[in-house]
Amino acid sequence: MKLLLIILSMMTFTIQDKHSVASAGDQPVGMQVSYANTGSKGSVTAGQEAVLSLTNLCGIAIDRITVYVKSNQSSGAGEFTVTADGLTIASKSGTFMQWMGFYNNTTYFPISLLQNATQGVTDLTVRLKGTANSLHIEKYEIQWTQATPRTVTLMYGNRVFATMSEPAGNSGITLPNVPDSAEWKFMGWSETEIWNVSTIPAFLPAYDKYIPDADCTLWAVFKYQEEAPDEGYATTLTDGEYRYVNSANNTVLTGVPEEGEMQSGVLNLSNANQVYSIAFQDSTTATITHTATGTPIGYSGTKMATNASPWKVYHEGEETIFYIEEGKKLYVLWLNIPDKEVQSLYYAGLWSVESLQSPMRLLRVVETSGETYYTCHPEAPMGVEEVKDERTNELTGERVLMHLGTYQLKIKNGKKIIEL
Repeated sequence: MKLLLIILSMMTFTIQDKHSVASAGDQPVGMQVSYANTGSKGSVTAGQEAVLSLTNLCGIAIDRITVYVKSNQSSGAGEFTVTADGLTIASKSGTFMQWMGFYNNTTYFPISLLQNATQGVTDLTVRLKGTANSLHIEKYEIQWTQATPRTVTLMYGNRVFATMSEPAGNSGITLPNVPDSAEWKFMGWSETEIWNVSTIPAFLPAYDKYIPDADCTLWAVFKYQEEAPDEGYATTLTDGEYRYVNSANNTVLTGVPEEGEMQSGVLNLSNANQVYSIAFQDSTTATITHTATGTPIGYSGTKMATNASPWKVYHEGEETIFYIEEGKKLYVLWLNIPDKEVQSLYYAGLWSVESLQSPMRLLRVVETSGETYYTCHPEAPMGVEEVKDERTNELTGERVLMHLGTYQLKIKNGKKIIEL
């Protein structure tokens, strides 16, 4: 039997002036504190307010909030409001007499604001609004406990791929990558278990930070898709999806503009990051869009930018070059510009040239007729099977999507059915 040791911590904030507090006690690492009073120091009269704000609390639990307050000799009233991450978790309004049974202008008395512990707090605000003259705050005491570290079980089909635990509560884990298989491409991690579906599910990409609010399980999501064939270099320019390729060294434009540059990668027909939608206004002008993200590929001056810019087009036979004219100079969209700092590195961008002859080509992407499937179970039969009549050996028009033990999930006459 495991015993969970809960360590209670206390932090205190004593009023210094109307814009600051002195902090003491155990505090979450990285916490930020601010204090503001429209009255004077810790005092509020009717219509004035004092606000203590704590941010970057890393998901701690707030167990108790106590404010030390005194009143005037015969009056003093207000309204306390406590919010955690924008939600009100406690409030207390009335006169000092109602709270304590008397008025007192010489001694600060503790007033408890929070009745029930609140978990997973990142931002906390304690606000006092005066409604009658006057209330005076000496200090705030906040008792808290560290968020509980959580464990995430990562599943690859029916087997455990990894088990990862947060080093500290609410610190999160970095989701790992999973190698692609021959048929399945890894997409990311799902909070729900997915069998074969044809619409893209919600998933968390690899290398993202994931912060669980409880011990949980994530499933690896995979995609199966027939690889789109390539139709060769374009000799006739028509709107469509292309890869912009240097035929001399088999490099290809990749990704979207960042800080005035783009990537130049090795041609990979299964890499959707290398595909661009090109629209030709005529034989000499075109626009370029990154297909996967819908990001326009353009320029600002002689730097690459995410602008819907018009590109000039030079086309002769298989040769296709995108370029601009800037200051009576020609700049081509070139894939192999040497990095000034690291000689072995190259990037894609605008390159000044004297003429437009180059090995640049457009490689057309042909749409595949095959369907796309997503699953968390690549080990199970994918089941995109055409059903044949046992007597005639002819196709029946049915397809098996998935095997579920002794049952099959089929598409028959456009409807999904389960058969033994």
